[in-house]
Amino acid sequence: MLKKLLSFVSLSVLSLSSYSYMELNFGIGSLEYDTPYLKGNSAAAYVNFQGYTDSNVFYAVSYDLETTDLSIGASTYDFDIDTLMGQVAYAFGDLNEGAFRLGGAITSLSYTADGYDVSSLFDTSLYYLVAGYTRMSKEGINYNVALAVNLDDCDDNCEQIGGSVSFPLADSNWNFGLNAGFADGVTYFGFGPTVKF
Repeated sequence: MLKKLLSFVSLSVLSLSSYSYMELNFGIGSLEYDTPYLKGNSAAAYVNFQGYTDSNVFYAVSYDLETTDLSIGASTYDFDIDTLMGQVAYAFGDLNEGAFRLGGAITSLSYTADGYDVSSLFDTSLYYLVAGYTRMSKEGINYNVALAVNLDDCDDNCEQIGGSVSFPLADSNWNFGLNAGFADGVTYFGFGPTVKF
């Protein structure tokens, strides 16, 4: 299902118009959990490809790998979370200068505990309404802030807020970025380079 949706999103973006801007960013991060099941810190690595078209359509595809400890009763397990996300939004203005955007996102999650796939125990596909303000330019400082609201039947972490900023590195297509995210009981910080096309 997710592969079909991502294919549809990709074809839709390709057919709308030519690309105005693209970037690839990757890096590492850390999450702090204080939820009923997850406590403490986890490590994460991410890669994200995003951009927009001449028609002000914003798009993004990202993959995150996270490893932490899962506590159930007195037992603790090595717990890995793989997240694949696709997002499409319409920007109400020129993203090169900075503009508000509104759209949707879908994530597919995969969970592994001590090497065993336990994804069947969790809701692995989540749908979000996403609103934000973004600047994506080949020159200068780029930034993004967004609010994502889970549209599924949600018990916790239903709203997430996140932001990022990236600074140019000399006279090149490279930036260095910092990003952060917050949800109920979860705090995320990450950093890494960005290359702009």
